[in-house]
Amino acid sequence: MIKQSIFRVFCAGLLASLAPLVHSSQLIGIEFTVAPTSLYDIDASTGAATTLAPIPFFGSGLAYDPGRRIYYASDPALDILYAIDPVTYGATRLVGGFNFGALAYDAFTDTLYAAANDSPRGVFEILAVDAATLDIRNLGNPSIGFINALGFDTDERALYGIGVGDDFVRFDDLSNLNAKTRISELRSQGFGLVAALTYDPDGERFLASATNQPFRSLLSIDPRSGTAEPIGPHGQGNVSFRGLAMVVSESRSPVFEPPSHLLVILGLLGLGHARRCRRRARARTNLAH
Repeated sequence: MIKQSIFRVFCAGLLASLAPLVHSSQLIGIEFTVAPTSLYDIDASTGAATTLAPIPFFGSGLAYDPGRRIYYASDPALDILYAIDPVTYGATRLVGGFNFGALAYDAFTDTLYAAANDSPRGVFEILAVDAATLDIRNLGNPSIGFINALGFDTDERALYGIGVGDDFVRFDDLSNLNAKTRISELRSQGFGLVAALTYDPDGERFLASATNQPFRSLLSIDPRSGTAEPIGPHGQGNVSFRGLAMVVSESRSPVFEPPSHLLVILGLLGLGHARRCRRRARARTNLAH
């Protein structure tokens, strides 16, 4: 009986492992306003935004950590980095002491990149935060002025940024931030200030938010040419965003029809297993008599 149960569990596990992965993505934005701010669900195909929950601090950058399933958000007014639960939207203070702004997360190295803009002193730097230990390394000044946005390309494994004048750049060597490629100037394309950036692996593009009137809309940016295309306005009283994060997840499809040949094989295995069990049962009965 126990062996039959084990065989059934094996077959069920085999079929479940062969079920196709279902890929889903959700674009989240943090509002560009004074505290309290809010998180929004943004339709990546239209740009339309829907309020999710209020956040009790002055939100700036936003990034998503798929391993820990949390959002990172920054408060440059209080120099604090937070973790936000994506279910309850509760905020937990992680570390302080830096003027955290734009954020981008690299899952390959478990590193959170953060812009630290100190405008009064004219110091604009990028920090690397070890997400496991929260140790912080200063990578230096990328020489693009005020750092409006950061985004990590998960296909090319490269960090991108938007600086003053909306220069869209790729950092080619994070040990030397001056080794960078200027791809385009977004402002010259007529979109005003672009202050949020995240990578969309489905479209192999960056998504960005233009914050100035009348351009408060979602943009699609080609990482190779830097060409930006408007997707659509955010609505919601013309809301604008200081941070964007793309939440990508995968799960096994609950509806799965295995191929017929696999069912035949499993059926034959099950038939053979049942026959062996019956023979063993008869043998035990004969021994008992």
